Amino acid sequence: MNPHPTLPVATALLGGVSFGLRPEGIPINSCPDAVLDTVREQAENGRIDRIRMVRRLDRVLYVAEIDMPGNHLRRLQIAKDGTLLSVADEVRPSELPSPVRSAVDSYLLSGARFDCADHVSGSGRDEYHVELDMGDDVDLHLFLDEGGEVLRRHEIADF
Repeated sequence: MNPHPTLPVATALLGGVSFGLRPEGIPINSCPDAVLDTVREQAENGRIDRIRMVRRLDRVLYVAEIDMPGNHLRRLQIAKDGTLLSVADEVRPSELPSPVRSAVDSYLLSGARFDCADHVSGSGRDEYHVELDMGDDVDLHLFLDEGGEVLRRHEIADF
């Protein structure tokens, strides 16, 4: 698993390579009010675990992690003006929509092991990001739409 899950997403949202992107943990009371309002609204009955700020040139992104009821993690990406950019909710294999689960099952049948999955919503679309352990220190990251179509895939060496 990626030790810094905020970096790939922040890199994509800030529009560039990850050079110079360093998430900084910040105290909750140091967040702009608009960001904190969005975090609290999205936390529902969860507990705010931490908030990180990512800077690149003149752009700032806040990433909040919330421990949700039922032992689920929710990650929010928020612009500095409080605009909610995306929500990633951790899901179990049994919670994946049937077409997504079928697509993932085809990899599991060939020996891969389920690692984790997120339901990501934002920019008017829903995706499922699934990580599989392929063995030999290789992880496969699948990005699927709700119909189970693979939108992108990345193999990452885990060493």
